Amino acid sequence: MRKLIALLIILTLVVGGVFAQDDDLNEIARYSVEDGGELVLISGVDDASYEDLWILMLTLLPTDYVEKYIVEFAVFSSQDTLAYVSELSENEWEFAISVDDDPERVVTVIHEFGHIVALNNTQYETYPTVIEDNQSPLDDAAYSDGLNQDMAACDTIAFEDGCPIAGSYIELFTEEFWDQASVEMVVNEELDDSAAYFFDQNPDAFVSEYAATNPIEDFAESFSYFICLSDEDFPEDGSSYEMDAKILWFEQFPELVDMRDSIRGNAEANDISFEFSNDSNYFSGE
Repeated sequence: MRKLIALLIILTLVVGGVFAQDDDLNEIARYSVEDGGELVLISGVDDASYEDLWILMLTLLPTDYVEKYIVEFAVFSSQDTLAYVSELSENEWEFAISVDDDPERVVTVIHEFGHIVALNNTQYETYPTVIEDNQSPLDDAAYSDGLNQDMAACDTIAFEDGCPIAGSYIELFTEEFWDQASVEMVVNEELDDSAAYFFDQNPDAFVSEYAATNPIEDFAESFSYFICLSDEDFPEDGSSYEMDAKILWFEQFPELVDMRDSIRGNAEANDISFEFSNDSNYFSGE
């Protein structure tokens, strides 16, 4: 597996961005992100509409995260994928958005941003073998041996491509809402469809079936609801549904509450709306 996190594709494991390419994803243009957020075309064909997608991101997302982590921006066309992020090298990320218009695009951008929040190098240590493989592909035996050594050295939760730093968001979230046996089932690829398996076991625990894929996607999906839900739709408490408890979990971190207020304020000031998927489990009872 290799590093890529993509919404609407069920990945075997997407810890920090394990590569699992959507076959129908057609990249149209790729840019480097220079100082001040300026885009410089690396490959493909430039178009003014692509800069509009970049401006959408600059409008919504915290400037410090964009400047610190995002080094490349890409646009693509796909029937299944709305956006993805990928760690290109240690703590340098690409952010890619589909050119195909979709009402769920904004919430998807927030979901993918949630991966950067959870998996940047202040929160998560990507295994050296994964970084080495991204820069210069290893043969299967070398990759497997290196990965096994990296996982054995992890002293928190040994995900497939990285190790959460002690006290990190993803470590605390996983320990709160996922049992060790379930995490091991995901990491060891024991399930043909982990999302369906865990969702069927406890649908009240997940805002969507996709969230049940693994702890990384559960975090990002819950984060997107924490950020994007209106005050009217925001859960009052988490006593009835575990999915509500997951959304409310983020409120213990003042910096994430400030981030939510900033993103919501930016969206409101620019007439940007948050539209959730029609198959959202969170709204299924309405």
